[in-house]
Amino acid sequence: MRLGAAVHAGVLEPETWEARYTRANGRRPADTATARTVLTAAEWDTCLHLRDAVWNHPTCQDLFGDGHAEQSAWWLDPDTLLLCKCRPDWNRPGVLVDLKTTVDASPTGFARAVERYRYHVQAAYALDGWPAAGGGGLEQFLFIAVEKSPPFAIGLYELSPTILRQGRHRYQQALRTVEDCLTRQQWPGYDPAITLIDLPWRTP
Repeated sequence: MRLGAAVHAGVLEPETWEARYTRANGRRPADTATARTVLTAAEWDTCLHLRDAVWNHPTCQDLFGDGHAEQSAWWLDPDTLLLCKCRPDWNRPGVLVDLKTTVDASPTGFARAVERYRYHVQAAYALDGWPAAGGGGLEQFLFIAVEKSPPFAIGLYELSPTILRQGRHRYQQALRTVEDCLTRQQWPGYDPAITLIDLPWRTP
């Protein structure tokens, strides 16, 4: 997560990069009296490689040619009246963009990441919330997936209407759960009873 945050700053907010991050000197952290985050030499170099890969990508150049980084949007969910927030990595008229660092940016690899990390929930939530917050109508939510090792390959993805509907159902279900917990002032965790766990049987 630390590397991901540093990459976001380097790619999307380069004017703040050196004010927020510093490179370690050899094996020792950098000697600095500021609140900058110290990156190892390897992390620093990786950030620069990822930044350059994104900046040199023709489609990314077009996407980042207009717009704004890291702007928050607030709105009230119409069904639960809960105060909601999203903060897309990049917004431009009609489009929200999210930058992801990953091990595998191939279509198959990123599809697995969508399922594992619930990126479809994030996309549906932002697509509904951004216009509700007054950010203007949206046509797309795009993901830029960049691999964290050479050659720092990049994949650009948009989720299908089917998976966005699934994401919308899941975020609405989550909001209803929060509403119910706030009403009852109860936040249940796992089953309080003792649960027996076994490993799946595997044939030698």
